[in-house]
Amino acid sequence: MYHITVNNRLSSSLPHRRKAVQAAFVRSVTQVSMGWAARTQRDMQKAGLYARGDLIRSIRAQVRARGRLVEGTLVANTKYAEWVHDGRKPGKMPPMKPILDWVHVKRLTGRYSVKTHRRLGNKYVQRFEDFELARQIQWAIYLRGIRPRPFFDQSFEDHKTWAHRALVKALPEQVGKAWRE
Repeated sequence: MYHITVNNRLSSSLPHRRKAVQAAFVRSVTQVSMGWAARTQRDMQKAGLYARGDLIRSIRAQVRARGRLVEGTLVANTKYAEWVHDGRKPGKMPPMKPILDWVHVKRLTGRYSVKTHRRLGNKYVQRFEDFELARQIQWAIYLRGIRPRPFFDQSFEDHKTWAHRALVKALPEQVGKAWRE
């Protein structure tokens, strides 16, 4: 989770336009935060950090105004985002369901028809094959852990100059619109 915080000192010097200026600051931070989220999603796709796309789709920008501060936050709303970003130390058994879903989506097990490219066997055989591989992956994570892939850190380093320039460009535009209203 990363933050963009802007202190709105301008609204105290312009009391008659306080709400309009505050709204302009919120719009500016929202615009930059949403652009940053889109860039992070694109970078994650290029780096291959997706199986089903749940993690990439869960990255959102949230903007909150508290008094004179306007804060934009980038968050990933999946249960496993923490494990992908920070890694996982060995010694604790991970949950089976996400691994089983991943094995099934990636089509890592089973036999497939040459002609139709469909998976052979009934659903019970397919589930058993998926479960066998998922169990092995679960034990490997338990014994070795997961290597961290800090996607937010990398995005922050890659795009902080862009975010600064975009915010410096967006603020005068939005405040100018608010001033003219």
